Amino acid sequence: MTLLKIYHVILYVDDLKLFKSISSVDDCLIMQENLNKLNLWCNSNNLPLNVSKCNSISFTRKLNPIEYNFTVNNINLHKCLSFRDLGVLFDAKLNFIEHVNTIQKEAYRNLGFVIRNGRQFSEPNTLKTIFNAFVRSKLEYASIVWSPGYEVHSQALEKIQRKFVKYL
Repeated sequence: MTLLKIYHVILYVDDLKLFKSISSVDDCLIMQENLNKLNLWCNSNNLPLNVSKCNSISFTRKLNPIEYNFTVNNINLHKCLSFRDLGVLFDAKLNFIEHVNTIQKEAYRNLGFVIRNGRQFSEPNTLKTIFNAFVRSKLEYASIVWSPGYEVHSQALEKIQRKFVKYL
């Protein structure tokens, strides 16, 4: 059995994402048909879907998006407003504000760790290496995907680096 009418699929290890541009209820019906075919294929190959781990999210900036309750095994999929994928927090509007706030908190926590435990090091290059490993790597991870869209977020992330340089 093959999946027909699937426009986009992303498969990574044990994670599968079906996605499609939805501009009408007909598109929703096509997507539901694909979910049904995927579920049938999984069941016939002894790979049942764990519906409790399946979610639905709509990426849009429209004020009145098309609403549709997608189902698997006659169970409505949970509609989420954000999800984490490979360490990046995606939200329904794709503005990444929640992601930036999360990494900012994590980076401050890691910076505190570096400052508390770095007092014994007198060599600046050692401290820079530790900072790059624990803090900067957090600030830059997948930034090509979520690059701060607002100046206030760029400044907030740069403030963390300035705090380290001041300490250094």
